[in-house]
Amino acid sequence: MKLHTITISGIPGSGKSSTADTVAMRLGYSRFSSGDFMRKLAQSRGVSVDGLRALAEQDHTIDQQIDTEVQRVGLSGNIVIDSRLGYHFLPDSFKVFLSLDPETSAQRAVEHLVQVGAPADDGQLLRDTLQKITDRIASEKQRHLATYGVDFTNAANYDLIVDTNAHSLDETVEMILAAYNVWSNERQQPPTPTGTPLA
Repeated sequence: MKLHTITISGIPGSGKSSTADTVAMRLGYSRFSSGDFMRKLAQSRGVSVDGLRALAEQDHTIDQQIDTEVQRVGLSGNIVIDSRLGYHFLPDSFKVFLSLDPETSAQRAVEHLVQVGAPADDGQLLRDTLQKITDRIASEKQRHLATYGVDFTNAANYDLIVDTNAHSLDETVEMILAAYNVWSNERQQPPTPTGTPLA
């Protein structure tokens, strides 16, 4: 049975949070972020989010705690969930992936850092940020494969894939709402993935 739940996964910097916020607002749905939940866990343990990720590579119960919460809130319905593995734990949700090449992701992150007061980038900040993003994706893929045997970058996992480098936030939201409406009303045939395939 299909859930009135949308799960949004994607590459770091692809706009998951802003997209989830806007989609939830447009639909009048609740909103949940696994990243926010992870930050609360990190604070409760007295470590940074990066520190918690490092711990999670050895302690799989951290990911399990996050994923259990994702599943719990997702089953309530009428909710948009920003979670890397939301699609896996809520297989009856409408599953969206926001794709973005790591270089653009790093550039966006650097632009944000400069806006909030970091020194103007001389090239090193961009290189360091790109390395962090690449390492983060690799770490999460390794953890997810080891714990659950899944790869969040596999296009076959999703009902809709949107390249957020090619589409603005408004365009992305409209694509999701249109596809979700079709998916919600379709009862006989499985949804056909649309949008831009992953590289």
